[in-house]
Amino acid sequence: MKKHIKEAIDYSGLRPSERIDKKSETRLRDKSFPLARNKAFPDVKQGEIPSNFAELLASESFRNTIQKLKQYTGLEEIDSSQTTVYTLYSIFARSYQKILEIESEHKEYLEDLAVDIIQREFGISSDDLELRPELITGDGVIRDKIDFEEIEINNEEAVTYFSNSKKHSDDLLRNVKAIDDATENFNLEVEKRRLVNSIIHGAARRGENLFHLLRDELNAIDPQLFNLYCIVMAYNRYTYWMYDIDHLQDLMSNGGSFTGIVKVIDKDDEEGGDEGDEGDEGDEEYANEGSNIAVHAKATMFPVLLHELVKGVYDVLGMSSLPLGTAGELVVKKADDPRAEIWDLRLGEEIYSRIMKAYPKELFDEQKRYLQHFLTQRFFSLPANEFLALAKLLLSGSASGANMLQSMVNEIVENLKQYESAEDPEENKFTGFDFDDDDDDLSSI
Repeated sequence: MKKHIKEAIDYSGLRPSERIDKKSETRLRDKSFPLARNKAFPDVKQGEIPSNFAELLASESFRNTIQKLKQYTGLEEIDSSQTTVYTLYSIFARSYQKILEIESEHKEYLEDLAVDIIQREFGISSDDLELRPELITGDGVIRDKIDFEEIEINNEEAVTYFSNSKKHSDDLLRNVKAIDDATENFNLEVEKRRLVNSIIHGAARRGENLFHLLRDELNAIDPQLFNLYCIVMAYNRYTYWMYDIDHLQDLMSNGGSFTGIVKVIDKDDEEGGDEGDEGDEGDEEYANEGSNIAVHAKATMFPVLLHELVKGVYDVLGMSSLPLGTAGELVVKKADDPRAEIWDLRLGEEIYSRIMKAYPKELFDEQKRYLQHFLTQRFFSLPANEFLALAKLLLSGSASGANMLQSMVNEIVENLKQYESAEDPEENKFTGFDFDDDDDDLSSI
């Protein structure tokens, strides 16, 4: 039994001392963390290592993290000894301070560079979605403590907001099956929301690496800068696996100083958003930009700024994933546990990568990248049971899942042609584009 527990994670290619902390190993094995039992996670063959899909994702993430850290620091072994921990932190601290010193002289240029690379790689413009990057000085961005209390909806809330029946809620409250069905609908929405959150964080993880496409521009600022970014971001990923999981979850919940934060803003009233940010000084300069939605990201260094901006882009796309009104609020209250963010940052990139791998190749051509966002929005807006069913196909690498995405893209292209020929071009807006999902019946999967 002990041998099985030890080898639940696939550590192939790593040294015996390079291991995930025991608490995390146990939670992965027992599926005792948010997202672990998500209905979209495919089964893993019995008797294999890893023994479940979460462990498979963790194995890939941890191996990649250790290998990158070795590559960029030059260390041959990344164990949990105090000597190694101190050495790594010393390398990180020197690199981070040097980055801040270099960036302080190029703040506006790097902010513009962040907008340019994201617009180019994601196929968006300021008319689609306004990006407001802000590199800040000081110790970090203050994020307020998150008072999270996991809710359980009562029967009245279930039948009022999540029943498929058109009967009056008073009649449904007398029907046990109606209550059970409505509660199950709510639980499916929560499962969907949790997976969407992991995809959003995974996209942000991938987005922070966009600086690799800007090596020439960074070398022009300072030949050291690119390698310094590589070291600091590799160390950042390592900290999410190195530290005690309970300690990390407390940090995420209790607020304090963070290296980055993002807020989605409705420009019609310049309020709303994310993470307890207290206003946006200087936003007036953006008041006349084309889009009515803005993403304001603050970060202490360039790769984190990229991370937060991409997260904001996907936060906007994710708006279509929630039920409207009170139903959506109840889902968020249940699903958005700040402690789950640790696992989203650990596993999200592997989830995101698997889904993006199923996107039609044509959507990665420079002239068609904008279609990715229409497809993502369409995918996110599927009913919860259909979304989870399709996500399971995509995560398992099924050709049928990729074929369904291709069918969606074909419909999107046809709809865009109709919008382009419409009398009112304002209908074709990034945040206002909508689809009729009735044609995609995935409930039988």
